[in-house]
Amino acid sequence: MHFFTGRDVTERKLAEARLHHLAHYDQLTGLPNRTSLREDLQLLLDSDRRDRGHPVALAMFDLDGFKDVNDTLGHSIGDALLELVAARMLERISGNARFYRLGGDEFVLTVPQCGDPREAAQFVTAVLERLGDIFEIKGHQLFIGASAGIAIAPSETVSVDELIANADLALYEAKAAGGRDYRLFLPVMRAKAQARRELDSELRRACARGEFLLYFQPQVRIADGSVVGGEALLRWHHPTRGILSPGAFIEALIASPVALEVGRWVLRSACEAAAVWRAKGLPPLRIGVNLFPAQFQGGRLFDDIETALQSSGLPPDALEIEITENIALAQDEESLEPLRKLRDAGVQLAFDDFGTGYASLSYLARFPLTRIKIDQSFVRKIGSKPTREDTAIIRSIIIMAHNLGLEVIAEGVETAAQAGFLEAERCEEAQGFLYSKPLPIAEFERFVTSRAASLDAAPTRTGSAG
Repeated sequence: MHFFTGRDVTERKLAEARLHHLAHYDQLTGLPNRTSLREDLQLLLDSDRRDRGHPVALAMFDLDGFKDVNDTLGHSIGDALLELVAARMLERISGNARFYRLGGDEFVLTVPQCGDPREAAQFVTAVLERLGDIFEIKGHQLFIGASAGIAIAPSETVSVDELIANADLALYEAKAAGGRDYRLFLPVMRAKAQARRELDSELRRACARGEFLLYFQPQVRIADGSVVGGEALLRWHHPTRGILSPGAFIEALIASPVALEVGRWVLRSACEAAAVWRAKGLPPLRIGVNLFPAQFQGGRLFDDIETALQSSGLPPDALEIEITENIALAQDEESLEPLRKLRDAGVQLAFDDFGTGYASLSYLARFPLTRIKIDQSFVRKIGSKPTREDTAIIRSIIIMAHNLGLEVIAEGVETAAQAGFLEAERCEEAQGFLYSKPLPIAEFERFVTSRAASLDAAPTRTGSAG
């Protein structure tokens, strides 16, 4: 009887130990998990409150590029990578420092009795450097790197949740700055995060209440000054701040869940406006529409554009879709198929802000482009007496585009000297304040009408500035 009782007790204790291990440790890497982190942090913070002088530093790590590994090589490679990451992290700690895995590709380092940001940064830097080394897994050579955010329990008022949130905010700043580095938490980061949350809420409300509207900037043929197109530009009619330009909200909107809905509204509204102008007898114009990254996801891009064209009655060749280099660099061969179908259907495709990113000649060959837009940062350098250095990039872009059979439009043209230079270099079109600022729809109509009338009345061309 005693034998069986002893065996029962032993088995129960072993089962309890297994359950405790499952509850407190990550099964893949063997590191303590989120539950352990919270319990350990609470003990450390309680110790600091009792004894003072026992602060704790916390660093949150996030792997850069881990999702790409999972998506392209599979989860088995991803799991093997996480195991190696954990092993490398453990190589770089000493003393009472401890690593945890929160889940996914998030890890946390705690350093007890560390109130010096420089000391915490030394730990973090050593880990980041080690994670930057090549990983070799089943014949694959992987480079990932990581980003980190550091927070230090500053006083008896900080809680476990606040300390973790502070490190997370610092991590967000590190990734926003380009990654593969760390940032130390500063109180201003919390204020910025609150502002981001409030802006996101306002954008959702703006979408629901129809507070967005379109302005249009004329696109002009340099040779004769005639308006050949218009770029649809988003504006926000804020209830208290008035008309806001994209610089005040576009980054937040791109990351917002309503980005897809707003993008579809822009597309539909721009096509409808261009169709109305044709019905009114305005010169047939090309309408340019910028796409959001969200519109490339979900496989609905071709259908959305086809629907906008059919419902508005706008001919496909009157629509020009504009994509930035950053969007283009994120596309794979499969996601390029809708663009090829659109081009086959007659829709035009422009590469916006060309020269500001990392797109190479190979990208121009891959995409079914019709036009390249020279970024205004290059045009701005053209003064009354431009140097060879100021004009080299523009010349190169124009020559490269023409060799590929593409037309060129320059953005941000503000002076007659800039327009003259562009015309001499055989740039076909321009847009900018020299011709017109972005205009509300009614003012754009009047501008196009008066421009056409003045050109019809002029017996000869008077200059490239228009």
